[in-house]
Amino acid sequence: MEKLFSMEKLEALVDFQEKIDRLKFTDLVDLSVKQIAEILKIERCSIFKVSEDFQRVCLIAAEPRDGHGLGMNFLLDELKAVKKIVEDGKYHVINNPIDNELTIASRDLIYYKCINAILFVPFIAGEKVIGVIAIDATGEKKGFYEEEICFCLNIANLIGLLLERDMLLKKEAEKENLLILSRLVDEAADRLRNPLTAIGGFARRLAKKSAGSLFQEEIATIIEEVEKMEANFNQLLEEMKRLRSQIKTQGN
Repeated sequence: MEKLFSMEKLEALVDFQEKIDRLKFTDLVDLSVKQIAEILKIERCSIFKVSEDFQRVCLIAAEPRDGHGLGMNFLLDELKAVKKIVEDGKYHVINNPIDNELTIASRDLIYYKCINAILFVPFIAGEKVIGVIAIDATGEKKGFYEEEICFCLNIANLIGLLLERDMLLKKEAEKENLLILSRLVDEAADRLRNPLTAIGGFARRLAKKSAGSLFQEEIATIIEEVEKMEANFNQLLEEMKRLRSQIKTQGN
């Protein structure tokens, strides 16, 4: 969908893009609903964040803040319209929502708030729908113009780009931390392996020389605990080796 923006909407998008790099995610979504409400001159706008298992959504931002149930969680199956957007990954406009089966769970709210149409817009990061923006046309506003839809799509795209950037930065930080951890494990193993081997070898020789002595049980305990520590070390080293291989594969 391509359409020239009015100067007001273009300036709002530029202003939004300039601000997003300096905002935390919670501040970003709050700014998003405020921008959409102001530019489209609407009374109601909200953002749902999809859970990692794609079974629930949480209402994380709303304009106005009161009366939406901020922080509430919902099963995705309960919100059929939101579920459709999450599954399709495309925006969708529902006109006359009070008679639409996708919004049946919100019928009382639609009637009470005089909602004439609802625009649902996904924001996507890493090829997955991370959240959904819901914009209500109420009162004298009967629907959404093409330019308004384009504006909301651009807001959603900017949110998605910021999330993708943050996801990449987080992944790089996790990778770096994992590499540091693996080096620390290697160093610890090198420092402890030789003394541990010496203790185990000494205990085994002592067990042979003192067969039947009063300390045979204690010596056997030492050997058993050394073997446990050696097994744990080997398991840890194998896990670090696997993780390093995984990091190398991701890097390629």
